Amino acid sequence: MKSHKRGMIQLKRIKIILILACVSLTAFAAALICACSIGEPSANTEGLDAYVTYYSNGGELQQGNPMMYQTLRFADGAPILDIGTDTVKDITFALSKSNYEFGGWAYAELDEGGKPILTDAQGQKLTVRDSGSPDMLDSNGREINEQEKVFSAQVKMENGSPVLAFKDGAHPKADKDNHIYLAAYWVPSVKINYVVAADDAITFAPADGGDKLTFQPDDVFANDNFGSFNEFTLKPDEMPLDGYSPEGYSFINLYLDKNCTNPVPDGYKVAKPQPDETGKAESVTIYARFKEGEWTPLRDADDVRSMLGKSNNSDSYILVYDIDMQGASAIRRNERVRSSFTLEGENHTIKGLNFASTPGAGLSISMFGDIAATTKIKDVTFEDITFTLSASRGSCSFYLLFSTFAEGATIENVKVDGVEATVTLTGSGAIGNMQLGYKSNWLYGGSSTDAEFEAAHGDIVVNENVTINN
Repeated sequence: MKSHKRGMIQLKRIKIILILACVSLTAFAAALICACSIGEPSANTEGLDAYVTYYSNGGELQQGNPMMYQTLRFADGAPILDIGTDTVKDITFALSKSNYEFGGWAYAELDEGGKPILTDAQGQKLTVRDSGSPDMLDSNGREINEQEKVFSAQVKMENGSPVLAFKDGAHPKADKDNHIYLAAYWVPSVKINYVVAADDAITFAPADGGDKLTFQPDDVFANDNFGSFNEFTLKPDEMPLDGYSPEGYSFINLYLDKNCTNPVPDGYKVAKPQPDETGKAESVTIYARFKEGEWTPLRDADDVRSMLGKSNNSDSYILVYDIDMQGASAIRRNERVRSSFTLEGENHTIKGLNFASTPGAGLSISMFGDIAATTKIKDVTFEDITFTLSASRGSCSFYLLFSTFAEGATIENVKVDGVEATVTLTGSGAIGNMQLGYKSNWLYGGSSTDAEFEAAHGDIVVNENVTINN
């Protein structure tokens, strides 16, 4: 019943198709429909002795024409409302109402004064704010605004959408003895405004090669409208401005706060704000974060596995959420890894990493491998790491974090809390830094000892437990 179309802020025209054809009078009804236009009676009224009045309920039945109601004549028994089909398109109502969205037609009751009222989805009576029905007589000479109708209905919810619930279980049909009233049902229009969160202006290029769009920080650059019969589900990993891409920037995620410290979780639902005394509902502001350069957001376990599974990695990553890797399959470490990547953890945690390795002779195995001078790892905590290594004795070495560490690499506010490492050695001879149940220099490779590395870069690893099986 409602549409959510992303893009630039724009007015929506909602066309509601009114089916006027009757099975037994198909050809006649089709000819009638083509002859009618809104506000103009049909020249041929033979057999059309049933009246139906459509009330705009405070809106407009046609854009640019502030018509409060429209009465149409039908053949007795013809269906007069069938939303959602494309069978007949000749007669339409283009409904509009400031700060509201059309929710559907309600079958109105009449109050004691002869004015129609309707019932909303919550069972509340809504008074139609138009003037009374037009001064018109039916085929029996009675004024139609004084008649009672035999049906009644209310708006109810089915699968998150509003539907009309008629007592007889069917859509109303024209009745020459009972004037029928249908009133438009409206809900407050709620806008989700997407605001640019970036350090500088961003230019968006359209995929079709059209004009580019430039927005400053804090500008609203896209929106969603929803009448909010139900909640609106956000997709935090999708940039709201469809068909465009930011030049020189990467879209990171949607956030609930201006400082972009509270990312929108996957499946987050925006609830409709309550309207104020004027009937308006406040807009919802969501911040779309952009970061200069080429960045890959890490949002789930698969993203982390992709980052750590590369043998030669120079990309830039940003951790959007806390990520739990428990239950994910182990990351294999059977070859030497060279890392020159950037990881900005933004104070998030990666929990439950699981590494497994059966390296051949001559290899040096670790989480991040050989760290280049351009590597930057900042503001991230790793919790509950499991490392299982099985190797024949020889020249193979095993380190938890780095096999080698080049001068100039940046390690800031990086913590590892909880390590369970099991090393099984077979064969004869030594295995680098682990032999005969003794471990030394096992956290960091290179010429420095663990203590020397910690003195230069901080105490990174706590609560470690290493078991060596000879």
